[in-house]
Amino acid sequence: MTGKNQSRDMAGAILLLVAWASWTVWRYWDSYAIDMAAIYIAGHFAWIGDTPMLYGGNAKSFAIANDPAWRGVLESHGITGHSGSHYVYPPLWAFAVAPFTGTFDPISFFNGARVLLVASLAASILIAWRLMRTPVSPVLFAGFAVLFVETTIPAAAALSLGQPQLLVIFLILLGFERYIAGRDTTAGVLLGLAAAIKVTPIILAVIFLADRRWRAAGATALTAASAAAISLAVAGVEPHAAFLRGVSWMESLMPIVGLNLTFETAAHDFFVPFLPCDPCSDPRMGLDTAWVSQFSRAILVVSVGFSIWITASMPFDDRARVRLLLISVASLFFGPLAWMHYYTLPLLIFLALSPNFGWRWATLASIPVWLGFSHLWMGKLLTEAKAFPFETFYPQHTALLSLAAIVATGMIFIRASSGTANRAPDTLNQPG
Repeated sequence: MTGKNQSRDMAGAILLLVAWASWTVWRYWDSYAIDMAAIYIAGHFAWIGDTPMLYGGNAKSFAIANDPAWRGVLESHGITGHSGSHYVYPPLWAFAVAPFTGTFDPISFFNGARVLLVASLAASILIAWRLMRTPVSPVLFAGFAVLFVETTIPAAAALSLGQPQLLVIFLILLGFERYIAGRDTTAGVLLGLAAAIKVTPIILAVIFLADRRWRAAGATALTAASAAAISLAVAGVEPHAAFLRGVSWMESLMPIVGLNLTFETAAHDFFVPFLPCDPCSDPRMGLDTAWVSQFSRAILVVSVGFSIWITASMPFDDRARVRLLLISVASLFFGPLAWMHYYTLPLLIFLALSPNFGWRWATLASIPVWLGFSHLWMGKLLTEAKAFPFETFYPQHTALLSLAAIVATGMIFIRASSGTANRAPDTLNQPG
């Protein structure tokens, strides 16, 4: 492909994604965003100086969705009839958005946040294409990715909820794109920022450590630590203690709901007795079974170690790509909690990686991935599922098919790349 054609295709991809992003923002304009509402409310309490209410004033858990004080913030702006959510982020981000809550009403705040989140997702599509050296034109890949985004649950759920996870995914993908480009400090800073928002992305720093890229690992640690220090300086100790108590409490729970997909939920659905949570108002909320949690964490450690070991002989660029895919899947599925929108990251990586084997494999692998995550299929199951407890299977189980196909793609990439380790760096990614 000539330079002129490459520029034309990239311009086409950008135009397509801008058009899709504009349409998506228009669809969600002036609509309620439950997860963003929690951030707005916490920011409101930070703005008025009522820091004990950042987490609902609850000594054990995060704010209850129907907490009168939390609900009152929305009702004061005429927003009624919507369920609430928990503020589950470090105190720093409540203080970061606080000035906006003093200036904008909730709906205006949601609109601005959705512009940021949709832009992050659109940019992530192109970054994934570049990161994985996808051997198809960017405009074709952008169209393929938009089709998946529109017809599968993970990204659709994130957009509907107003989930900051989309910003986290953008930071992770951009960080690893910079990592492969040799910009270790930038990569570490970006991953550190992602971890400062959601904490769990810090596990991906093991890739830097395994490669002995100390500058990237150090930048990750320094950025995350700096964010924590700023948060302590701004918010004080008690909100952080409340945050840690809330995290501990949430990790002790087992939400058996259609948008939570982990090894633990699957185990409880299929063969482990459900332990009801008496203090919880939601009957779908149970307590962890200790041995299941411990076993899941052990599998996570083994999975991460195996991902590092099996990719050790691959060329640097390829092993970074496939490690990102495999470890992101393992950290979600074997972690304590993984809402379906978290899987947008491995889904985007899969979409960009699979065409490396030609369109036949990309199509073949995409079918089970789409079937498992399909919004049409899962949406039907979610709306028609029986009342709890479920007697057959639950909607998230269809996504196990998707994860199997995604991991299989990663393993095939390992085999293909290991067999070409002595070839020129770009040979593996040439079209044809």
